[in-house]
Amino acid sequence: MQQGKYRFSEEPFLLKDFIKDKDYKTIVDLGAGCGIISILLSSRFPKSKIFAIECEEESFQKLETNIKETNNITAIQCWIEDAHKFIAPNTVDLAVCNPPYFDEKKSRISPYPQRRLARSCKTEQLEGIIKEAGILLKERSPFYMCISPQRLVDAFILLRKYHFGVKRLKAVYGNKNKDAFTILIESTYNTQDNTTMEPPLYTS
Repeated sequence: MQQGKYRFSEEPFLLKDFIKDKDYKTIVDLGAGCGIISILLSSRFPKSKIFAIECEEESFQKLETNIKETNNITAIQCWIEDAHKFIAPNTVDLAVCNPPYFDEKKSRISPYPQRRLARSCKTEQLEGIIKEAGILLKERSPFYMCISPQRLVDAFILLRKYHFGVKRLKAVYGNKNKDAFTILIESTYNTQDNTTMEPPLYTS
């Protein structure tokens, strides 16, 4: 693989499988990247209208190319915090996000701009994602995300700040001899916490 090129990991597939079956009329993918989560959801929920939000130019171009064979995904190039300027607030039935894993204040930063955007963000950027999900979602609608265990406390604090109740958690491990590499989270907008910790998932 060439240095600096984008590749997607297991998380989009894990997130897709974690989402509960339901008739979601409108879905938003916050920080869609090249569109892998949107495409997976398009296949799983073919009757849903999906908005794929991406700000970075190169990723957005790949996103537009990748969704040409779909008929229910609309790509929108904007900052996540501006998504409500293109999608009416309180109209979305499901929000999903696979946010950048690492706090760039605490981590080694990649020299490649696209990889840096995909892998790291400041806490205030994570806050912007969660805040925007709350603006877009209908009352009591779900927000699914996966997060690095190192950022789990940040996610809990921000979810509570923006009125999300945490409903389900699942830790995912490469194998039984390794630490969890991601946590899947289901929360719902404007509800209280009522959290279930599901059995762990081992990918190998």
